[in-house]
Amino acid sequence: MASAAGWRQVAGSVARLLGGVGAAALATYVYLIVVARAVGPAEYAAFSAFWAVVVILGTGVYLPVEQETARRGVDPSGVQVPRPLRRSALIAAGIVTAGVAVLLLLLWPAVSGFFGGDPLLAAALAVGCAGYAAQYPVRGLLSARRRYGRYAAVLGSEAALRVLVVVGLVVVADPGPATLALVVGVAALGSALVGLARTRDVVDVAGPMALLRSATVLIVGAVALQTLLYGGVVVARILAPGSDDATAGQLLAAITVTRIPVFLFQSMEALVVPRIAELAARGDRTGLLVLVRRLLALVGSLAVLTAAGAAVAGPQVVSLMFGSDFVVTHGTMALLGLGTGVFMLAVAASDVTVALGGHRQVAIGWTVGLLAAIASIALLQDFVLQVTVPLVVGSAAAAALLAWSARSRMASTLPVGA
Repeated sequence: MASAAGWRQVAGSVARLLGGVGAAALATYVYLIVVARAVGPAEYAAFSAFWAVVVILGTGVYLPVEQETARRGVDPSGVQVPRPLRRSALIAAGIVTAGVAVLLLLLWPAVSGFFGGDPLLAAALAVGCAGYAAQYPVRGLLSARRRYGRYAAVLGSEAALRVLVVVGLVVVADPGPATLALVVGVAALGSALVGLARTRDVVDVAGPMALLRSATVLIVGAVALQTLLYGGVVVARILAPGSDDATAGQLLAAITVTRIPVFLFQSMEALVVPRIAELAARGDRTGLLVLVRRLLALVGSLAVLTAAGAAVAGPQVVSLMFGSDFVVTHGTMALLGLGTGVFMLAVAASDVTVALGGHRQVAIGWTVGLLAAIASIALLQDFVLQVTVPLVVGSAAAAALLAWSARSRMASTLPVGA
């Protein structure tokens, strides 16, 4: 009876976690749709520039801090004087934020131009970084303690705050892109406070600098991954012909729609990756091969559905979600869907490699993919192709290299006959 009760408790926590992920994904799309309908295609291009940067920084820079915090929280080692992990994680995130701030200041002319000369968008980015610097370490602490229900509460509260605040602003005022962008940081800070009140600190024997050093390799790979995924937004903003912000805004809405399957895949990752690591630790080669094959079959099917669905119904979905002013072609949606599908295959190979300890190989794989995408931009002349094709090229390059890395790690970790 005790084991059955324990299983029900674990299942309930996992269900709440998946519910939180789902709520966060839904809230993200509600938020983006409300913003797009409120400001129109031209101003949505400026907002999307902010959105791309804040996502790249959030999941590229701060998510590795969360992951390393979670790892240290469940696997302490050494005999040094213990320190509170919460303090170490927040200090590490603060150092990362300071580094990001210095980089943005050094690149200010380019950053200002990217944001259309609107300093308020840069201010919104600063607030967003502050929110993520608080939120992601808290999420790492909750993950380390296996507090999945409380972790879901952080995601859910961020989702609720984001939607309620943006809808309230649109109803009572006529906000511009910068005002609506501030909602991201405000929601992240609010959810961090919710999570911080529910965390129990754990021992950290190494301190913030050791945590930061361990997270650095993950940051390199994650930034390359997110830049590849959202590179189309950056390209559309920088290379939009003349003053054609409306076309850029339409393409950015199309990119947003084709990212929906990525959210579905991310909810699956949280369950699959730990299982791969567990099977490898037990030396279960057969079980590992079966799980990896099932993962690839599932992701492959999702990739095919994404590409086909985008090609057939993509333009109608874009107009339905964002409004009749947002018009894209079937060919454009087909390329965006194909890129997203290949990207998910690359992420699947990356997950297997990470689960088997190949962090450096993952960083190299995504960096090579990003460089391949940049090279393809230089070779293309058409604006729409410059926005849509690089994700296909970069993801294919990353997928090939990461698949080889995953196979090599499996062979070395669990050789035939093991």
